Amino acid sequence: MINKRLYKNLNVCIQIKEGIKVLIIIINELLQETNIDNNNKINMSIINKDGFDFYSDINNNPESFIIKGIDLNKEIAYIIDNNIKSISLSCFESKSIESLQFLEKINFIEKVSLDNINIELNSLYVLKNLKELIISVINKKQFLDYSMFPNLEILSIDWYSKFPSLSKNNNLKELSIWKFKPKSKSLKELFLPESLEKLHITESNIINLEGLESNNLKIFEAHYCNSL
Repeated sequence: MINKRLYKNLNVCIQIKEGIKVLIIIINELLQETNIDNNNKINMSIINKDGFDFYSDINNNPESFIIKGIDLNKEIAYIIDNNIKSISLSCFESKSIESLQFLEKINFIEKVSLDNINIELNSLYVLKNLKELIISVINKKQFLDYSMFPNLEILSIDWYSKFPSLSKNNNLKELSIWKFKPKSKSLKELFLPESLEKLHITESNIINLEGLESNNLKIFEAHYCNSL
């Protein structure tokens, strides 16, 4: 049985499934005062520390080191010396980066954000401690086997054909998928691990929640899913 309460631009459903409450939030319009970018994150400012740029956290503290590649050796040395665990690359800030092979020197990194970087991604596999990955896929050649990241807990990614199974990512807690437009117009094309607790779908053509199977799922959010 599903109980529904309708709010302005917000349809909230509580679904009782096998004794577990699953919060399902369907948002067809975001509140105007909320500013969210394509990585499903509140836009953050860039701040400078020790001559290097960082994306800030919500408290305006340096959080993610922006790798530009202008002096890559100097950037790598700073990351190592300061034990930085989070890095970001984007098509705007990282134009000098042509390869991710430098990750071998900083394979302790735990969080990576790649925004519209059109380069080969296999070098990410050296990051065995990777816990969070935010990635915009540019082309089909940027396929990744996510089972190679056993410690991955948070993943944000664009949908594409032949989307890989995530069933072996047993530590994955939160998944965000952008431009989710499967042929089935449902969730049947997703293969999710039992560990998943939060699922966020954005800009989707799904017409129902068929395939939403996860015993531990607590929150499902659907943004801009006008067919639901």
